Order: sequence, then C-alpha cells, then structure tokens
Amino acid sequence: MHFAVGKLVTFDGSDVLVLIAVPLILLALACFFRFSAVGTALRATAENADRASLLGIPVRRLQSVVWGLAAALAYVALFLRVGVGGQILGRVLDPAVLLTALGAAVIGRMERMPTVVLAAIGTTSRRRIPSVTRC
Repeated sequence: MHFAVGKLVTFDGSDVLVLIAVPLILLALACFFRFSAVGTALRATAENADRASLLGIPVRRLQSVVWGLAAALAYVALFLRVGVGGQILGRVLDPAVLLTALGAAVIGRMERMPTVVLAAIGTTSRRRIPSVTRC
C-alpha cells in the first residue's frame, strides 16, 4: 500500500502507521500523566520523592510502574522503527539511534515533553525522509 503526496513523495503503509500511532501514544501519555491518579502520583514523585513518600505515595511501587511503562514504550518504538526502516533488529539498536534519542531528551532538559518531541523530529528528519521518486 502506497500513498503519494504530489508526484515526488510516497509513503508506505508503515509510514502512515507511524504518523497515526505516535500522536495517539503521545496524547494517551499526556492524558495518563494529567488525569489519572497514578500519573499525578508519578509527577509528584518525580518532583520530590521524599515529600511524596511522606505524603503516603508508594514511591517504590510507582518506580516499578515507570519501568513497565518504559519497557512497553520501548517495544512499541522498536516495532514501529523496524516497520519503517525494514532493518534487522541489530541495526535498529545501533548506538547512533540511542544517542539521537538521548540528545533529544537532553535538549528538552528531560522534563519538557513538547520540546523533546520537536527535538526528536528535528534530529531524525535528516536521517530518513520518505522515499522521493526521481523524475
């Protein structure tokens, strides 16, 4: 399945899946952290773990939730990356890819999600542009 924008740029089905899935996942994460009790507790723990513990928030249990959430997001990211790149698993876990993600997180100071997202788009857009058909 191919989609074309004009005559020069074509998108595969995997590209479209990423364009749909990533904003939905970001929206779900934003809603989770803003509106759920666990998300609010996670934000309080990130702000000041000692104070959150004194207020009765189970900090250790929430750390397990964070690691589980990170593992699930890493799996989804790996799945989407392999689908778009068509690469073997070893190439997807290349240190250059991991350093690019870390660089985007550092640009966002590890706390500003919109900045991290824009930095990730900016740093990876140079690496892979959808196939361009030459005339």
